Amino acid sequence: MAGAEPSTGPTPPTLLARWVDGCLTVVTWATVAVIVLAVGLFLWFRHTMARPAAPDTVAFARAFTARHADAVDSTWIDQQFAQLTRLVPQLTSSGRSVFDVCSPSNPDGPFFGSGAAAYGFICRRTDTRYYAFAGPSAGRVRELEQVLTRLGWGMFTPGSPAGTPAALPVVDASPVTTSSGPMTGKTGLTFSWAERGIQLNLARDTGAIPAVVTPGGNTYVVAMQRPSLKGILSHLTAEHPHVFIVSLSVIYAQRLPSQ
Repeated sequence: MAGAEPSTGPTPPTLLARWVDGCLTVVTWATVAVIVLAVGLFLWFRHTMARPAAPDTVAFARAFTARHADAVDSTWIDQQFAQLTRLVPQLTSSGRSVFDVCSPSNPDGPFFGSGAAAYGFICRRTDTRYYAFAGPSAGRVRELEQVLTRLGWGMFTPGSPAGTPAALPVVDASPVTTSSGPMTGKTGLTFSWAERGIQLNLARDTGAIPAVVTPGGNTYVVAMQRPSLKGILSHLTAEHPHVFIVSLSVIYAQRLPSQ
């Protein structure tokens, strides 16, 4: 009797080994995929959440374009004040302050951005003049608004006094013509008045220069002239006991983050 032919199929242990090898291969590649995905997500998260590199505000402020724009708008501001005093001769100049700074701007906030290109820049000049005047303030305010209207201003709106309840009254104005000055939206005017000079608080009222001029550590001060309370009060007399404060602000240079 012939012997039985040996089985040609794999033995059960061999099938188990192949199944185990297959599982290990799948697990290995899945692990590699998870690691690659995790590393990719980590790098993307770090890239998007990282604060952009510090902007070079000084270079932007000192560039010819910004310096030229500042000079042009400064001349325009001087002309506005010259016309104001010419049309209202009852105003006696008694002081001045200037605050001209360039700062970085990042409308997207500290997140989501890459490199210094995520920052923009904005340069603003605020020029404030102080005037002694006589007569009832109500009449002088109406006269001032009429003259400012002739100079291209309008939409006079009572503002919200800053500081304590004793803060001076404030009126905001906007340009209604752009034929002879910076474009609308980049210029603003605010005026205020004190019935008696003793009411002035130069650290609080219109045109006040902030004590800290480097928010974020990147602000570049182009020009700064603090007002002198003593100098302002020295121009007041019994005939001119009151004070007008007229503050004109211009954004003379600006660059968006995408530019």
